This record gives sequence, C-alpha cells and structure tokens, in this order.
Amino acid sequence: MNSKILFAASIVTALLFISCSKNDSPSGPGAAINVNFSLTAGKVFNYQYSELDSANNRVGTPQSVTEKINAINRSYGGFNDVIQILNIAGGETDTSYMRVVSGKDIYQWMDTSAGLGMLTLDQIKNIFYKRTSAGIWVPLVLLSKGEGAEYVTQPKRTTIFQIDSVSSLPMTTEVKVKNEGFENVTVPAGTFKAYKIKTTFKVEILFGTTPVETINLNINVWISDDLDYIVKQEQRSVTSATFKMTLNGYVQELQSTGM
Repeated sequence: MNSKILFAASIVTALLFISCSKNDSPSGPGAAINVNFSLTAGKVFNYQYSELDSANNRVGTPQSVTEKINAINRSYGGFNDVIQILNIAGGETDTSYMRVVSGKDIYQWMDTSAGLGMLTLDQIKNIFYKRTSAGIWVPLVLLSKGEGAEYVTQPKRTTIFQIDSVSSLPMTTEVKVKNEGFENVTVPAGTFKAYKIKTTFKVEILFGTTPVETINLNINVWISDDLDYIVKQEQRSVTSATFKMTLNGYVQELQSTGM
C-alpha cells in the first residue's frame, strides 16, 4: 500500500515542480500566436471542480473554487511584475503568484516545501529535474512557439525511485508541452475562443533497463483570448498495472466572472 501512495505522490509532485532549463527559450516552428495577457486587479473567476473516476466520469460532489486577481505589479521571487492571486476553496484561502512574460508566457511560483506528502528528501532529489530550498518559477503555459509546436519542460532522465529502506524501482520521466492552437470550448460560463495547452507527463517503469510499463498523464488547459485567463482544465485518469492503482483525474470549468 505504501508503494502505491508513494508512486501517486511522485507523479503529482513532479507535475507540480516541472521546470524549463535555461536553454528552453520560447522559439521554434509554428505559426505566430497573437495572445496578450492583461489582467486587472479585483477580477474574480468562479470555477466548479469535479473529480473523475477510472472511466473519466464525474464522481462525488462538485467543489466551488474561486480565483481572485488580488494585486498586480507586486515584488516576489526576485521580480517586480508579479500578480498575486487568492485561491478560495472549501472555506480556505491560499495565495499564489504568477508572472506574465513578454505579454504571453505565464510562469507560476511553486513552493518546494509544500505538497511533498510522504516523499523523503532522497526521493525528491531523484524525481525533480530542478529543486531549490524555497521555491522556483515554473512555466504554466508558453504560447510564443506557435500553434502545433512542442517543447520539452523536463528532458528524459532515469531516476531511482526508493520505495522503502530496502527496495527501489528504476523509472524514466519526461515532460512535454504542445501548443494545440485555438478552438471553441463551452463551459457553464459560455463558449469561448480558447488556446489549448497539452502537457504530457511520461513515466516508463523499468525492469533493469527494459521498460515494462509506460504511463502517460495528460493535462489540458484552455485559455480564453477574451478573458486572458483559464476557462477549463482537465486531467484524465491513468491506471498503473505495475502498482495496481488508479490516479484519478479532474475537470475544472469556469462558471462565472466578476469584480
């Protein structure tokens, strides 16, 4: 049971902390995308969050989630152009920080001391491509490469996943992001022309050096060209035959906006 919990935690945590190397500059093939983010302090986005079962059907009671642009042009994490966001869910309020670079690339501040669950420091250093003691700016979406372009946010690497004090499991991890261009997406708040970003977290479980199972965890994000913000997020459920467990997905859709 512990190995199942640790594996699920490793997948989720690694997704939270994926980061581009300095050589991953937003350039390459694909048509130019005309997206410019201009967010206003006080803007409120109301969402509904639902968990998905192994067949990707919505289950349980939906949860209301509110994100408020609390302040812009704040100083944080070494930058002076930071947007402060209040995330309100289940009666609790958390604060997150975001930067919009060149008017079109979104970076989010991730606290490396949070969300680690049962992972030890040795397991963390084997999973993360880049880690600091406090936090890091990670690319939430990068639009500048253009429609159809793919880029690597974590190059393929082999890690040793320490299950417990006596047993370990080799695996490879790789994260790719694809800009899939504009499409119309319908949510309870309406139909929006939105830009779709697909992130694929690929894990290969190894027996020696031979892959015995490949797991692809996909997260899709749709960003409205009119609202300059996310209108829908979706992560499909995935099942590991090796660990005999399912990591349930979720869908979060925009219900309304306000000030």
